[in-house]
Formats: sequence, structure tokens, C-alpha cells
Amino acid sequence: MSRRVALFLSRRAPIWHCNRAQILRRRLSNVDVTSIDIGQLRSSVLNRIDSRKDEIIRKSQTNLFDTILDNVLAGNATDDDVKKTMEEMDSQNVVELATDIYSSQERAGSDVVHLAAPLFRSAAMQGNINAKYTYAQLLRQGQGVTPDPSEAATLFSELSRGGHPYAQFALAGMYSAGLGVEKNAEKSLQLYRLSAKNGIVQAHNAIGNLYLNEIIEGKGPLDAIECFQKGIEMGDMHAHMSMAHCYNHGKGVTKDESKAFHHLQIASQSGLPVAQYNLGCQYFMGKGVNVDFAKAAACFHEAAKQEFSPALVNLGNMYYSGLGVEKNRQTAKQFYLEASVGDKNAKALYEQILKEENND
Repeated sequence: MSRRVALFLSRRAPIWHCNRAQILRRRLSNVDVTSIDIGQLRSSVLNRIDSRKDEIIRKSQTNLFDTILDNVLAGNATDDDVKKTMEEMDSQNVVELATDIYSSQERAGSDVVHLAAPLFRSAAMQGNINAKYTYAQLLRQGQGVTPDPSEAATLFSELSRGGHPYAQFALAGMYSAGLGVEKNAEKSLQLYRLSAKNGIVQAHNAIGNLYLNEIIEGKGPLDAIECFQKGIEMGDMHAHMSMAHCYNHGKGVTKDESKAFHHLQIASQSGLPVAQYNLGCQYFMGKGVNVDFAKAAACFHEAAKQEFSPALVNLGNMYYSGLGVEKNRQTAKQFYLEASVGDKNAKALYEQILKEENND
């Protein structure tokens, strides 16, 4: 099948042995400062710090932030510079600063997460629960740190035993996928149920997917539908996505593409890029709705705003062929280029256009 017509529906133990100054020096030494807009970062973070009422907190956070930017990143700081500033701060104040830095990605560049990660780690070492959870997520995703699912699972386990519902949910997903721990569907189900009991709405959808795939003995698609319905009643957009999948494929319900389309419409309105993408596919293929390439392209555009790679590729295909949009090979090339990071198909399509241009 040609790459340009391939559309598809998508579903998509810590060892504390360094002092905090050593951690900061080790982690920050690998940061490429040129990839960060220091001016935007400074402005964004200082604005957040200045909004806090406590003058002592504002001063301590500003001091640490300035130490990191002006000294550590410039290579002029000693361990004592950082250590002294860190020791004067409460762990929650460190977490606040780390969050300020992390939240500045849109303005200053995604690499600022490399500055935030060691701060979360430092506060986690002091026993700060929020920092432990956030740092575990960074380790699981490999965001700002080298991926370490095993260490992430250890942190989530510790938090789960303490009753942290989001950690219970995260650890359930790791047991389901066998990420950082040995794959265990029963443990996954147990943790999902526990997190659902503790208020995590998305857990009902996750349990439903275990049942839908018949991973749990004695449970199947009919049980999954009950879970998805519960999630929908609680406002979970991912449960709408799962219900759409069931209606599209006749799993636990009578196949009905118009009902699938309805659920995808609801989910896409919430801003979920995968829902926007799948809704576009429904329009493109005429599933539950009349074929409408223009509306398909509009849906893909919405998903592409969030850098959803399949949507970028499909837009490239549509601009290349002139389906639902005015034919424009340069625009197609740009979408392929945007999607090419981590997408071999997009990279191949981009290179193909370059060859075509050279042959013209």
C-alpha cells in the first residue's frame, strides 16, 4: 500500500548516594544551553516567583534560580554555591521552582526540563511526595533524564503503598505493559481498581481495556463496555475513545459506525489530538458519516497543532494530492518534515519529495 494512502485509527529503585549539589552539577553539565532561550526562561520563572506572597520564599527561589543560570550553566559555580542555596530551602519551595522552570517550556524551549529534573530529584530525596511522583514520571518517560523505568517503578511503588492514587494508576500501567517491572495483569487490575476507588476517573477506562483484550480471566468485551460507560458518566474522554473503538469494530456492542463517530466527536471537542485525528479518519473514509475530505483535513489540522505525528503525515498526503485542500507540494513537504522526527514513514516521504524536486 502506498504510504500516501495509509490512514489508520489510533488507540493509543532509586539509589540516593549523591548530595544535592553533586546531583545538580552532574545533571546540568550535559545541558545544551544554546537550545534554551535564557531570556524567556528568566522572565517566565521570575514572573511566577514574584507572584508569591512570602518574601523569604521569593528570595530563596530567586537565589537558587540565579545560581543555576548565572553560575552552574556558565561553568563558574562550585559545589558550595549550589549546596548552600539548596540547604537553605524547604523541599516544597524547591518543587515550586522546579515546576516554574518546567512550565516555561513553551516560551523557553523544551530542554528546560533538564534544569527542572534535578530539582525534582533533590526534593524527592528529602521525602517530598509531589517531587517523588513527578520525578518518577520523568524517569518513566525519559524526559530531562536518562529513561529508567525500574527506578520509576520503585518510586511509584513507594508512593502507592502510601495511598497516592496517581502513583497507583501509573504503576498499574507499568505492570500492564511490563515496563520496569515484570508484566502482571492481575497486579495491574488490582492497582487500577485501587486508584479508581481513590478517585482516578481514567482507571475505569484502563480496567475496561484489560477486559476488552480478555487479559483478565473471566472478563471480556461486555464487562469492558460497563467500565467504559462508567468512565463516560464520570466525564472521561478516553472512555469515549474506547467506546468509539468498540462501535467501530463491534466489540461488546452491535457494530455501529455512526455511534462511533458520535463518541469521537465528543472526545475531539475536549482537545484530545488522537480523538481529533481519528475523527478525521472517519470523515476521510466515510465511516459513520459522509466522506468529507475538507472536514477530515480540518480535524487533522487540529491534531497537528499538538504535533500529533500521524495527523502531520496525513496532512502532508492531502496537500500532496490535493484532497480536501488546495494541492501544494511545499506545504506537504513541511508537514512531512515536522513529522519526520521519530517517524520513518514521514522521513521517507520528505526525502521522496526532495528527490522529485531534484528531478523536475
